[in-house]
Amino acid sequence: MKARAAAASEKNRADLLPLLKSAQLQADRNQPTEASHLFAEILAVEPDWPDALDAQFWFTVIQGDHALNQTTLDEAFGHFQAAWTTVQRLLRAEPEALRSQRDLSISYERIGDVQVSQGDLPSALSSYKQGLEIAQKLAARDPGNTGWQIDLVISLWKLASVLEQQRSPQKREAGAKYQRALEILRPLAVENRLTAEQKNVPNRDPTESNKTENSQ
Repeated sequence: MKARAAAASEKNRADLLPLLKSAQLQADRNQPTEASHLFAEILAVEPDWPDALDAQFWFTVIQGDHALNQTTLDEAFGHFQAAWTTVQRLLRAEPEALRSQRDLSISYERIGDVQVSQGDLPSALSSYKQGLEIAQKLAARDPGNTGWQIDLVISLWKLASVLEQQRSPQKREAGAKYQRALEILRPLAVENRLTAEQKNVPNRDPTESNKTENSQ
């Protein structure tokens, strides 16, 4: 029975793949309503499909980024909470997968961004620390993955920006985080492995959305 169920699921996913590509295309075209409907349709049939969950996660994160910069904190937080729910489903579907862990790290980071904007620095500190812990593990696992190294730099920088606003000794810890981030960036720059946007990471606002997470 398990074999038959797995075969049926595999066939469903093959049939749904064009629909998933269409959902991603609508997302890329900034058609969120259409993309959202397609993702809902896909996941109603295959609720544990990791590829679809990962795609929906990133779609929701990008919607949250837009809201954080263009509309309201409440709307942004709603998107990031939805992304958090999606990543929990993804973790159940593929708990050991690296992309699941990375998505979880990004989810912590984005929630921290909203908490910074709300002025809730203690909560932001906790969120950033949890995201950093995962980013460190991924970066250590594959030092040649530029995207993961940049993820770590961004996590360090955002955490440092919050620590800098705390009282000693946490405030002193900020300098070490900034220094560590620069130590990671410098050899990447020397080896010409950074995009123009990645070179600008140290100048970024802690709440500014970033697309560098998608570079691998």
